[in-house]
Amino acid sequence: MEPSPSSPTLHLDLSNFEEERGSRYVLTSPRSLEACARLGIRPVDLLPRTREELQAEYPGASMKVVDELYRASEKDRRSRLTLCKDLRRELIESEGRARIHKDGGQGGLFRLQHPNTERWHHTESRPRVGSQQTSLRRTLSLGDLSSPEVQVKKVAKKVEGEAKVIVSERDKKIAALMLLKHQEEERDRRRKLVAEQAWQDVKHQERTFKELLRHYETLDRGPTTHLGDLHLDTVLEVAGMRGKNLTAKEKTRLHPGSTRVGRMAGDNKVPHQEKLIQAIKTKLVREVQNKKSIQMKNQYETLRHSQRKGVVDSQAKAEELLKKMTIKEKEEKAQELHKLVCNERSQGLKEKAAREEEQIHMAKTRAEKQQREQMKHKKMLAQHSNQKIRQATDSQEKNIQSRVERTREQNLVKQRNHNFLKQKLEEEEENHRKVVEKIIVLKNRKSDILIKDREATVEEGKKIARASFQMRDKIRQKTKGRTFDQMVLDAQINFQNIGVADPCL
Repeated sequence: MEPSPSSPTLHLDLSNFEEERGSRYVLTSPRSLEACARLGIRPVDLLPRTREELQAEYPGASMKVVDELYRASEKDRRSRLTLCKDLRRELIESEGRARIHKDGGQGGLFRLQHPNTERWHHTESRPRVGSQQTSLRRTLSLGDLSSPEVQVKKVAKKVEGEAKVIVSERDKKIAALMLLKHQEEERDRRRKLVAEQAWQDVKHQERTFKELLRHYETLDRGPTTHLGDLHLDTVLEVAGMRGKNLTAKEKTRLHPGSTRVGRMAGDNKVPHQEKLIQAIKTKLVREVQNKKSIQMKNQYETLRHSQRKGVVDSQAKAEELLKKMTIKEKEEKAQELHKLVCNERSQGLKEKAAREEEQIHMAKTRAEKQQREQMKHKKMLAQHSNQKIRQATDSQEKNIQSRVERTREQNLVKQRNHNFLKQKLEEEEENHRKVVEKIIVLKNRKSDILIKDREATVEEGKKIARASFQMRDKIRQKTKGRTFDQMVLDAQINFQNIGVADPCL
């Protein structure tokens, strides 16, 4: 019988969870676990994921990318879920057919051990997620190997003989899965050792190959460096020779007449000196004449400048006097205009003040008239409001009196009804109390019977639990490991403690 999803009996996971003890979403059906194991799917991959979880997993992604990831993961999850559901349904049907044909001899036993081989091959041909790693993650079912079943049958017979209790088929399947899991772990460990050894060999070969390459590179690089040094020396020598040639050419270019002067110096030394003296004299005479002419020009320019300066000063004084006279005339005209403007302004202010006094007087008369009219209107409104208040008070008093009379009548009617209902309720409560007392007596009798039956069933369950515990303990001693078996043991012990502590559950 398959347990409900809310049952706390077992928490099986086949090591498909990173934190199996703290997980609340663990499949508890052996058929569901077997279907997931055959398809190479982890049970946690079948759980729905929200957009918030995807956004937390990809913090830098936008909302559009998160929506696309959510749609893709949901589509993938649904396809996996349909595959697991189909295979689980096929397993249930095959087990049902195996139970029907159980009495048919060895053929029925073979069908029980290898249920529905054709359908299993058909499901293997379906597309799987992560098909490159399914061969490593694939978990075999109970019917794939016969040795775990034989060992479990032997242990179960021994435990049943000691405890005189029949162990359930579910516990036998769980024990077989425990043994099978231990065998798979051993195989995986051996595979890992072989893979690590192969990886170390590959790394060693790669290191030796790199060392050989480095050695050959150093050998190839030696002659080329020697040739490079020779080439550099020749280049430096050629550059030095070119520099010397250039300096010699530059000297000859800067002093081109030095050789000619040396050749002609011995032939005509005396005439050349006379020519030089004559040239120096003529040059001195010209310089003296030029200085005299420059002094005369400077004197002329100073005289002319002084004359012009006197003329300019006289013109400036005349212009200044003219400006002062014009300024005085303008000031006199401005004073006359100011007097006229002040007279006109004072006359206008007087006229304006007279007009304003007249307007103030007219405004006062209008305000007094308006105030008298408002007082009359307020008196009329007060009289009208007083009349309305009197009418409202009269009508309110009449309404209050009528309401008081109606409430009196209603209270009398309610009091009569209340008394009648109270009497009726007391009679009904008395009758109900008598009926409840009879029911309680009957329930007490039934509960005594049920408690006795429950105590018997609890004692029987304890015996079965002890037997299953002994069987799993022996399996654990054989495997000598704590993976799946310890989790099953803890879950079974917790369920037994819950059942013993609260037998009404």
